[in-house]
Amino acid sequence: KKEVGTGIGLSLVKELIELQKGAISVSSSYGKENHGTTFTIFLPYNKTGQGSTTTTIKTVTDVKTAEETSETDLSIKSNNKPTILLVEDNKDLASFIASSLKPYYNIFHAENGRAGIEMALEIIPDLILSDVLMDEMDGFEMCKFLKEDINTDHIPIILLTAKSDTSSKLEGLSYKADDYITKPFNVSELLLRIENRLELQKKQRNYIYRKFKLLPEDTKADNKKQDYIVEDSFLQKIYDIIESRLDDESLSVEELAAALNMSRTSLHRKIKTLTNMTTGEIIKVYRLNKAISLLHENYNISEVAYKTGFGSPSYFAKCFKEVYSLTPTQYIQKNTR
Repeated sequence: KKEVGTGIGLSLVKELIELQKGAISVSSSYGKENHGTTFTIFLPYNKTGQGSTTTTIKTVTDVKTAEETSETDLSIKSNNKPTILLVEDNKDLASFIASSLKPYYNIFHAENGRAGIEMALEIIPDLILSDVLMDEMDGFEMCKFLKEDINTDHIPIILLTAKSDTSSKLEGLSYKADDYITKPFNVSELLLRIENRLELQKKQRNYIYRKFKLLPEDTKADNKKQDYIVEDSFLQKIYDIIESRLDDESLSVEELAAALNMSRTSLHRKIKTLTNMTTGEIIKVYRLNKAISLLHENYNISEVAYKTGFGSPSYFAKCFKEVYSLTPTQYIQKNTR
């Protein structure tokens, strides 16, 4: 049977014509002799040098592929734009999507699911946008792998595919895909869905950051407003490890990463994404939160310092003031009146 198209080409034509301030229309007729479909394209003609503006369609050439990515390339993430990994085997479609996203995001490109996994582990993007039907490894397999890997299971994945039937959508969602968009798609809708996913991620990160740094009495009030956000299970694993070595001042970031079967770099990137804090800050603030509980149990400051792994009362007091803007003594006086 002759292969049937998916309509993606028409969607691309429409987008490109509208970028040129043009229009496209279609009409069809049916009959024994005269039948068929006619597409009419209108493009404005602007002479150069007469004050008119023209739109130039450029092929995106600076989107990085898996083979081209290097440590130097990763420096583009420092511009504070969110980073999106685009996994798409059709070069024309990938170029079109990248050109639509590039004004707002850093874009990396992988040509199939296997290359997508390699790049996701290397750059830890803020979001992954992936086709489903690809050679070597499809989008479903890639999604399943990344959502089962502790290094990448927090990354939102949006599947972009021509397979619009319900069973395909359910299959994608069963692999914990976060969203599903069918081709042909509307660029504005795609941008809004990406923005919504990243905004949700940002709200969760800010909530965890606020909750983690608040004093216990403030945290209770904060929970009443934000109880719809569930704390991440990955962070709970970190808390459990720190708790098991609470009085051990030698616990290092490297040891924490090893206990989680992660590299130091991957652990740092994931914690930064989830909490907007460094790994060292997570360890320190968790110890301080436990210290506050012990202060309420009437342990003296020296006992609390050693029980929570600070090594000395002076270092404990220094860290306490840095985070809570008051000394342990001031905290005790304020909460024992």
